[in-house]
Amino acid sequence: HSVLIMVMAMIYVPVSTATPASAADEYDGLIAKWTANFTGGTGIDTSDPGVVVNITNTTKNAQNYWNDLIKTADRTYLFADLSTQYPNQHITDTYMRIKAMAVAYATEGSSLYQDAALLSDIMSALEWLNVNWYNDTTAYGTQSSDNNWFVWEIGAPWQLEDTMALLYSHLTADQMDRYNRAIEH
Repeated sequence: HSVLIMVMAMIYVPVSTATPASAADEYDGLIAKWTANFTGGTGIDTSDPGVVVNITNTTKNAQNYWNDLIKTADRTYLFADLSTQYPNQHITDTYMRIKAMAVAYATEGSSLYQDAALLSDIMSALEWLNVNWYNDTTAYGTQSSDNNWFVWEIGAPWQLEDTMALLYSHLTADQMDRYNRAIEH
């Protein structure tokens, strides 16, 4: 919670020092404001032509990424065009694609809105990334092609934090803890 809430608070709204509760609380409001930046929020006017274009593009991109997502249990990367032995080269782009799918999942009016199969694949991808590429034991900078601090400390965390906010109600406390430990590492 801490990193996600801190980033959201620094950019958009003041945050209190209260400890987050497991029930609905002020942090739920912060998360709703944050995710509305991507989804348009609840009650979005889907009759507005500009909104329709945005939702259509969001859905199309997410569907393309979902189609390209490797879903097999023995996968060694998530997208064929983002395959490498050095995650640094593609980790931010991989998280960006997962986030794009999460945006479509969370956007009212999208044909992918609250699609259970999409959610399952996103959650599986997040777990794969945490186990294989980005966790609290990741040692970046050990290979010459892997030495880009921006990717590990800003690029990937930013995309992951946004995705965590979009899927907040679906993440377990353990997942939130592990993903935040990866960010803080």
